[in-house]
Amino acid sequence: MGTDICTAVKNSLAEKEIDLKKIVSVTTDGAPSMVGKKNGFISLFQTNVGHSILEFHCIIRQQALCARSGLTSLYNVMAVVTKIVNIISSQALNKRKFDALLDEVNSVYNGLVMHNNVRWLSRGNVLQRFVDCLEEIRLFLQNEGKIEQYPQLLDVMWLSKLMFYTDICQHFNELNVKLQGTNKTIIVMIDLIRAFDAKLHVFRNDIITRNYKYFPNLKKNINDLDIHEKPGEETVTEKFISVIDSSINEFSARFSQFRELSETLKFIMYPDVTSFDKLNLS
Repeated sequence: MGTDICTAVKNSLAEKEIDLKKIVSVTTDGAPSMVGKKNGFISLFQTNVGHSILEFHCIIRQQALCARSGLTSLYNVMAVVTKIVNIISSQALNKRKFDALLDEVNSVYNGLVMHNNVRWLSRGNVLQRFVDCLEEIRLFLQNEGKIEQYPQLLDVMWLSKLMFYTDICQHFNELNVKLQGTNKTIIVMIDLIRAFDAKLHVFRNDIITRNYKYFPNLKKNINDLDIHEKPGEETVTEKFISVIDSSINEFSARFSQFRELSETLKFIMYPDVTSFDKLNLS
């Protein structure tokens, strides 16, 4: 597989009259066929180029993996949301009934959003729509006699997790969108990653101080709790801090290569202020 990819890339570069000797870096998705030591594309291509090249794992892919791994402990929340959304949206009769209910209460929405596990952005969109239509979802399930099947919808702790998960996914979505598009150099993208890494520490402090400035759904949910439900807040906030810590660790591990190459990348923008002996040109 690596051989086929290498041949295809070389042919494409030849068609565009690009000299292989001028290739200095390659970005892949990190698949074995790409990064295998013997028959991987990088190894084979580097042999054809004739000199060492910098190899990168796709930054957007890495960011998505950070989000997925860092939020693993909240996947049980997503499982419940997905199940309820599928019951309402994948069955024609239920969908018509729910859409009619939304219309009856003058909702700004005309339905729920179904989750696509392949596309990371869909997760945040599904969660936000679910939260926005939470009251209507409860009413629909109650009318259908199914509310008892989903006690989570009335569970204070679970709802707090839902709100936090929705908010943190929206933050990851914003980063993902910023990383996409044309004319995004590696310098711009790494600056976005560094900024988000710093934001994660701000988010952590926001949870510790319980200001919830960056977690609007969570803040509204907690403000709506009565005095008897408040003691549970400390338990869930500890959970949220743990989730953010996990995300921080994921970012630190997955983007360590770019910290090591910081001087080399800075050289592209500021060659006059970069020390040549610190560059990684191998």
